[in-house]
Amino acid sequence: MQAALTVLAGLDADLLLPGHGPVHRGPVREAVDRASGGRPGGGDHTRRGRRR
Repeated sequence: MQAALTVLAGLDADLLLPGHGPVHRGPVREAVDRASGGRPGGGDHTRRGRRR
């Protein structure tokens, strides 16, 4: 998943339409930071701490 977040972080876009979940309006980097917990390699904490 970290590789995908790295690719997304490099996009110059202000709209992210994921396959599931809410639409993100604003810099894609903000969505990446939120998904990684604001730190490189932070992982996805949207599942309340569970990782797969």
